[in-house]
Amino acid sequence: MCFDDEVALNVLSIPLSRRFGFDKVAWKPNKKGFFSVKSAYIVAREFSIGHIFASASTGDPYAPLWKALWKAKVPSKVAIFGWRAALNLLPTRVALTAKGYMGELQCVVCSQLVESLEHVFCECSVARDILSAPPFFLPLSTLPWKEWLLERATTLPSALFDKLLILLWSLWRNRNDALWRNHSQTSSSLVAYSLAWYEEYLQSQKSFNPTWAPLKASKRWLAPDVDTLKMNVDGAFLPSFQHGGTGGGGPPE
Repeated sequence: MCFDDEVALNVLSIPLSRRFGFDKVAWKPNKKGFFSVKSAYIVAREFSIGHIFASASTGDPYAPLWKALWKAKVPSKVAIFGWRAALNLLPTRVALTAKGYMGELQCVVCSQLVESLEHVFCECSVARDILSAPPFFLPLSTLPWKEWLLERATTLPSALFDKLLILLWSLWRNRNDALWRNHSQTSSSLVAYSLAWYEEYLQSQKSFNPTWAPLKASKRWLAPDVDTLKMNVDGAFLPSFQHGGTGGGGPPE
């Protein structure tokens, strides 16, 4: 944009700071103020996933929740779902009212109460059947949803928290099936299907991550003892011609 001389003069006369000193370039995400590709990558990564990797040193009270989500041995889509749920980014009917939604507010699964995150995952009849049964035995809580999830992340063993994430994801999928396909599962069938699917996932991870044994160092060639013949032998076979051969040899005289 171009300004006439008078406007440009007024713009240039705006004081930038009341303190005297020299300007310098500084990159705040680095302790020494220097820019690096690594520091820029960390900033971009944390911004793109909503500080899911935030540590306790930042003072974030939900750091244990983000840590539990990141370390969970679940499919990536389930971990991302957990993060979106924790930040109230799922399109429940209550959440959609903030965007102008003016339709029905009842839960699409049980048709009781308004469809909030607390209801879908904690209060709905299907959710209550699952959470009150083994291995969770969770009582009905009055905590807000995010605090409830934080408490689960800090009190449940990691393996049980991983299963909880799988079942919460399944509850949301079941809710979407009820909304868009007019079909929903019972609590027992939902648990059976979800945990079987999760077990298949764990088994597949084991098969794709084998424990490789370190390669053994090859033995160094040693000369034979006196009056001993040592011969190197090798062979090859050509299946297409049904021919093979072998050969051997020793050191020259």
